[in-house]
Amino acid sequence: MYKIIGSDQKIYGPVGIGQIHQWMAEGRVNSGTLVQPDGATDWRPLSMFPELAVPPPLTPIYLPPPQAVRSDSSNMATIGLVCGILALCCCCFGRLLGAAGIICSSIALAQSSNDPQRLGYGAAMAGLVISIIALLLHSLSFLTLFLLPLHRHPWHML
Repeated sequence: MYKIIGSDQKIYGPVGIGQIHQWMAEGRVNSGTLVQPDGATDWRPLSMFPELAVPPPLTPIYLPPPQAVRSDSSNMATIGLVCGILALCCCCFGRLLGAAGIICSSIALAQSSNDPQRLGYGAAMAGLVISIIALLLHSLSFLTLFLLPLHRHPWHML
């Protein structure tokens, strides 16, 4: 059994080792706290008593987070996203790539909706949006350049 001088300079105890360990865990005592064992007359820091040393806390076991299942839907989502980006950049095959991006992204979205753990939902959604925008831009440019009569073009007067 031990007596403890608290931070308020009051004497607590006698208390057992278990109570001291609990106070250490709560931060109420530390290695500099003065301790007097039963039968002793002098006060010494808690660090001088090896029997009062707190055993090291158990080291938690690190388990990595579960990995999402890489599947065909993530591959299709990647293909759809790449097709959408290329459709924005490519003049010649933009409409074809835009249509391919919409198809691949739609397939990936349909596959990933069945299992929320699958990868590729974000890429599929981005590919779908980019592909639709690219297809709309290419259709608009086609309408502007080829379907309007030539005399309506602003650069015709140059």
